[in-house]
Amino acid sequence: MKNLLGIPFILFILLTGSSCQKEEASADDNPNNYTWTTFTTKNNLSSNEVYCVEVDNNGIIWVGTEYGISRYNGSGWTKYSTVHGLIYHSVNTLAVDQNNNIWAGTNVGVSKYNGNSWTSYTTLNGLVNNLVRDIAADNDNHLWFVTPSGVSEFTGTAWHTYKKSADTALVNDQVRAVAVDHANNKWFGTEFGISRYNGSSWVTYISEVSIADYIFTIYIDSQQRIWFGTLAGIAMYDGSDWYEYVSADGLVYNEVRAITEDKNGNMWFGTLYGLSKLSGNVFTNFTTDDGLPGDHITSLATDASGNIWAGTRSGGVCRITPK
Repeated sequence: MKNLLGIPFILFILLTGSSCQKEEASADDNPNNYTWTTFTTKNNLSSNEVYCVEVDNNGIIWVGTEYGISRYNGSGWTKYSTVHGLIYHSVNTLAVDQNNNIWAGTNVGVSKYNGNSWTSYTTLNGLVNNLVRDIAADNDNHLWFVTPSGVSEFTGTAWHTYKKSADTALVNDQVRAVAVDHANNKWFGTEFGISRYNGSSWVTYISEVSIADYIFTIYIDSQQRIWFGTLAGIAMYDGSDWYEYVSADGLVYNEVRAITEDKNGNMWFGTLYGLSKLSGNVFTNFTTDDGLPGDHITSLATDASGNIWAGTRSGGVCRITPK
């Protein structure tokens, strides 16, 4: 792990190596200390190709797949598809707003489920692009949708579009991830850097290494640190300094697609070749040899009981329960 000093306005995140040797994992991180439970189509999951996992305000698990959404209430699964009102069968992302509505982003628009019925929105309503890659609800319960053509904000009654404009707005229109911090700042990860929007002004962070600017996911932990999963490893911003974590530090693979935090403050990272847990500065890695149904991790979430839910590209979803 390397500490990278922050530079005002533009930050150069050097995700190319590490100055720290990999530490040995503790005995507490043995895979046998977890119960690995896999859910697939045999358990009534909509599809084994899982793209996103979300936990709602009541602790219900929602899983977006190639063929619809599945809801887990602790004892069984319920499926939702286009027959029920979902705009498209393949679901890229899920989000929960303050009213516990479920928002599903797809390649042809976004759908909202209020517990009884579905409502869909497209470019005809004000969405900047129908391909929705990520969604977040802010502190005012405004919804933010990120697309390959910029960002759309939905207040509940009006739509607003944000695009790249010189150096005063979004760094690039190819946006892949969004998260909202405790101060209601919106963080956007693009294929060419990071942008932060406070409601009136923008700040941009760009890396010297182009692949480090390719952001897949953003996660804000319980300490309000901002974690970015990139094509070249992990970047973390603690409010004043930036840090990097790469394979040389023990990360199982540098292409990080998913992030979550467990109830003990440990960070979990999903990659194309397994799952990594970061405790302090010590990484522990898990693969199919340890109990995962697939090494390509697409999504992560933590439920109220402290279980880690890991969606995989072709093996369904796995519930990881500390013993």
